[in-house]
Amino acid sequence: MSEMNPDYREALYLTYFEDMRYAQAAEVTGKTVKQITNMVYRGKESLRKLLEREGITNAESCGTGRGYRRRRSRLVQLQEI
Repeated sequence: MSEMNPDYREALYLTYFEDMRYAQAAEVTGKTVKQITNMVYRGKESLRKLLEREGITNAESCGTGRGYRRRRSRLVQLQEI
């Protein structure tokens, strides 16, 4: 994850690991909710591409929707990369 844009990484960290709502993350970072929404989306896309490059399967499931807990556990594992 160190290869990711720091803003995207921060937005993902706050919303996934700290369980913050987008409004809370916006307040903490001084950004708007729309900016946080965009950064989370772009961060997921960036992470998906990173996972694909690393050869990790099911990288396409890193988007929104089903499998939130599974994706979250993968993100935890990726902190060590």
